[in-house]
Amino acid sequence: MYHVDVFCKEDNVFDVKSGMAGITIDLSEKNLSPLHALLGAFGSCVGIYVRKYADSLKLPIKEFSVCVESDLVKENPMSFRYISVSIDLKGVKLDDTKREGLMRFIGNCPVGNTLRGNPEINVVLK
Repeated sequence: MYHVDVFCKEDNVFDVKSGMAGITIDLSEKNLSPLHALLGAFGSCVGIYVRKYADSLKLPIKEFSVCVESDLVKENPMSFRYISVSIDLKGVKLDDTKREGLMRFIGNCPVGNTLRGNPEINVVLK
């Protein structure tokens, strides 16, 4: 089970804690906004799957970057219109078989699968 606690510090500033780790999320430019954090979680998940794939095949991928972009639908219900992910392998070339394998493997990222799906969400007011 995954668990995070979110604490409102002031106005729109929230501390997010999970075990000993944590981040601050707010609407200023000092920290990630909730939507940026969501996109960051997706990009990080994709990155973890790129790393797992590269390590399992001993590919020479040392450094890489993942860029995640989106646009918000402003009408209700507000949501992302699209999410675009670009992976830069920093010059490492993969043959077609490895490229296709990497793309299939990235499809196992649970954050991406959650965004593509329609998870049940229950909110309780205590």
